Amino acid sequence: KRFGRKGAPTRVLFIMGLAASHNAWQAQVERLVAQGGCDVVVFDNRGTGASSTPPGGYTTDAMASDAARLMDHVQWRDAHIVGFSMGGMIAMKLAALHAPRVRSLCLISTHLGGFFFRLPGPKGLSNLLQILAAPLVRRLPAGRRLASRMRSHLDLRCHFTPSFLNSVSLPPPTPRRRPLRWAFKRISRAARAAAPFSRASRAVRTLGRRAVYFGRRRYDAARVRYDAASAAYRQRRLQRLQARRVRRLALLERRGGGGGGGGGGPPPP
Repeated sequence: KRFGRKGAPTRVLFIMGLAASHNAWQAQVERLVAQGGCDVVVFDNRGTGASSTPPGGYTTDAMASDAARLMDHVQWRDAHIVGFSMGGMIAMKLAALHAPRVRSLCLISTHLGGFFFRLPGPKGLSNLLQILAAPLVRRLPAGRRLASRMRSHLDLRCHFTPSFLNSVSLPPPTPRRRPLRWAFKRISRAARAAAPFSRASRAVRTLGRRAVYFGRRRYDAARVRYDAASAAYRQRRLQRLQARRVRRLALLERRGGGGGGGGGGPPPP
């Protein structure tokens, strides 16, 4: 990708390291473009990101030739080369093979190559152990997500500074309601992944099933009691209404019988 003003006097080519895309140069590209007067090009190495995966050996000589061909494609005679990690090794190879095309060389977190030439420090060894342990962690039952998280944290530590990461504002996570049954499922799944045949995992799974079972039983029993109480209440109300109706009819009959007997008899002699 090309950013900035085409034909600017300052031309900068960024070369990224192993298994990282050109998006890692976003902060540097934005700063240079904001200053103005720069023509910036970033790209993905072969076999990485949006680039193709051609057959053959993936050596620094071949990748340096790729960078030189890219400069030919954008019609650059020379440029300032910036390389990070393995990209720094590619930049050094580009300077060795095409010295007239390199105006300046900026090397970040890189070395000349060779396993015993320069051993990394404690921090570098820690990062290297995380990279080597990722395939082993991926084989665990729940290790795929953990391995991808390890790789993401490693890329963030290597490619970005803490101040830049703290300056990025992320939206707050939206809270979600998680019912009790879902929580028991997660607990039983974690216990089953940690120890499939242990007593603890069986106890947790049994506890979850019993909680769900007894919860349903309590709900069903409460529902039955409520229905029974509602039926009994309706029956008592119907009985009261019927008794009130019977009393009212009896009262009307007594009143009607007394009035007819006093006014319908023969006159006295």
